[in-house]
Amino acid sequence: MTASRLIFRFGLPIVFLTVASVGAAQSQALRPFKRVRTAAAVKDTTARFKQPIVEQFTPVHREPENPYTPPWKLKRVTSTSRVRLGKITTQQRALPGPRFPAIDATGWSPADPSVAVGRNHVALVVNSSIALFTKVGTKQLQQTLATFFDGMGAGTFIFDPKVVYDRQADRFYVIALEKDTATSTSKILLAASDDGDPNGTWFKYRVESKFVDNVGKPFWLDYPGFGFNKDAIVVTGNLFGFTGGGYAGVSFHVIPKAQLLVGSALNVSYIRDANAASVQLAEINDATNRVYGVADWNTANAKIYALTDPLGAPSLSSTFVALPSFTYPSASVPSKPGTLDALDGRIFNTAWRNGRLIAAHAVTASGDSRMRVRWYEFATNGYPVTFAPTLVQSGEILPAIIGGNHFHMPAVAINSFGDIGAIFTRSSTTIPADVMVTGRTSSDPEGTMGQPTRLQASEGSGYGGTGSNRWGDYFQAVVDPVDETTFWGVAMAGNPNGQWKTHIVSWQVTAPLTLNQLSLGAQSVIGGNSTTATVTFSPAAPSGGATLRLSTNDPSVQLPETVPVPGGSTSVTFDVPTTSVNFARDVTISATLTGSTRATILQVRPRIIQGSVTFGNFVGAPTSVPVTVEVRRAGSSEVAQTATLNLVTNGTFTLRTSLTGTVDVYVRAGTWLRRKVANVNIENGASGLSFSLTNGDANKDNQISTSDYAVVNAAFGSVSGGTGWNANADLNGDGKVDATDLAIVRANFRKVGD
Repeated sequence: MTASRLIFRFGLPIVFLTVASVGAAQSQALRPFKRVRTAAAVKDTTARFKQPIVEQFTPVHREPENPYTPPWKLKRVTSTSRVRLGKITTQQRALPGPRFPAIDATGWSPADPSVAVGRNHVALVVNSSIALFTKVGTKQLQQTLATFFDGMGAGTFIFDPKVVYDRQADRFYVIALEKDTATSTSKILLAASDDGDPNGTWFKYRVESKFVDNVGKPFWLDYPGFGFNKDAIVVTGNLFGFTGGGYAGVSFHVIPKAQLLVGSALNVSYIRDANAASVQLAEINDATNRVYGVADWNTANAKIYALTDPLGAPSLSSTFVALPSFTYPSASVPSKPGTLDALDGRIFNTAWRNGRLIAAHAVTASGDSRMRVRWYEFATNGYPVTFAPTLVQSGEILPAIIGGNHFHMPAVAINSFGDIGAIFTRSSTTIPADVMVTGRTSSDPEGTMGQPTRLQASEGSGYGGTGSNRWGDYFQAVVDPVDETTFWGVAMAGNPNGQWKTHIVSWQVTAPLTLNQLSLGAQSVIGGNSTTATVTFSPAAPSGGATLRLSTNDPSVQLPETVPVPGGSTSVTFDVPTTSVNFARDVTISATLTGSTRATILQVRPRIIQGSVTFGNFVGAPTSVPVTVEVRRAGSSEVAQTATLNLVTNGTFTLRTSLTGTVDVYVRAGTWLRRKVANVNIENGASGLSFSLTNGDANKDNQISTSDYAVVNAAFGSVSGGTGWNANADLNGDGKVDATDLAIVRANFRKVGD
């Protein structure tokens, strides 16, 4: 593109912008111009609504159109993009899933619907209400936003709401804008749920969004973008003068998540790009430390944004990427029996995953006034740290027949497989408005989408009327956080009364991963040892990989919470470590992959040493003699474990141990010499050890000598319980000390124990 010098005049100091080869590395970095600390959150709960569901229609609100078109959009430029523009194919790519009617007309125009999907709930906001649903469409709550934000000091003109679900924090966030021209009030109303269930506690804030320029002119915030990453949420919006017109660009409000999640005061950083309009931001649901955004710049270029270091010194970088050329459409689009006001050709939404940023808007083409959906996929390439973003592919969703249907008001999302899903409106002179969806797999030819599928038709014969045919101003598409595959979206259709009605729909392009089997390397292990587990699944994991979630019902099995699943794989193996146990237990191990769960049982046994003991020269019962078992590291004289045990009827003992490796096991009892079994590997326990004990050690010094003769002689002739009785002298256990006991000493004289 030939270098141009544009001059903007809108009540601000004149801004000079030189654009040279904007498809190349034209970029800038902006810093906060102010920081403001808010009050702590108002802690509120949905339990205060005595009537949880209030469906209210108040026919008084008409949200104004954007009162300004940036001059850079008016200049027709020639595209420098080499990306080929794709079309729709004959293949059906959208497999419909659960769908249900959501919020009916509230009296506001347009609806501005936005949807968020959590693990178990769906949240929807429109102008100017909020509703909560289960995933099968059971409505749990509906309130006006004025009621929802009651107690915040807000006025009654609350508009342009958006809702998102943060899967890393397991929270829902709601924003809405507040405006009062009479008092020059402009606020962001912000709420964060305290967990993944939006029914319950919310932390609510009222954040300043008014901008005052250097000559004292105030501006209000409109048409928000809403994105986040692991560290912060960011809200954008266009800045319009309260009175007398004027435009001040886009304001970026950077809010740390750590403060938001606990309801403490927020440190809000404000950045302004004077040369921007309608910037949309993406949800970043991984460890990426940036927040990406995008806006259309003109008929052949997009402006890509990257916000870095949101917790320290936030920096906003931007650069231009060339697009296949298009024509900005008229807001008026055919609809039975008249027209719909489908807004202009701005970017309506954006999404990011695995280094890819996607976006969509509605455009026309030179010589063809049919409105069609245009979508883009950009590679962010580590921008702004490494390389500049590039356009990977682009396509249009457009009927093949000239003079046919018009497609508009799109929203797009990208799932873990790299599939792209799109939701949009179809209208024509014979169709009031249909809710349509389509999609593409990551392996489809570049730029193509499947045939559009209708999920909902308008119920009436037409929509709107003079001054009330506003459509949009945006729809929303998201990916289910449970299976990371299913697309959900919200869009409008006409209701029987010629008003709007929102519908929440879902569809799939690729079937979610399904766990087929969870198997163990060993079904039973000694506590303290490990085994392995393998899960198999189909189809193959997406190129970006997936996450296997693990759980167990017993602490003796210590699994990681998650295991990464490599892209392209159909199985993954992981270690299953255990801890020592005192008794055998059956432990349930569960694995969940994209909502599909399998479970199996692992038996964890105590590590035991079992042996048998034979008492030489003894007529008593083996169970009557306690034995002392000592365990020493192999070759060591240091006792690592000792226990005094009673033998069972068959003369065996069982010792539980947490020791591992190779040990020496010693057994000692009463007047018998100590004996050992050396070099016993007890990694998996040990059994079958045999100890044959030699009798005659009356003084228990582990050797048989004259000292033992002396003990027996001293008690010679005594009987149990009588005078001079010494149980240690009764070597054979017959209840008397006699010649038999002396014979035992004599037979084993000079023997020494281990």
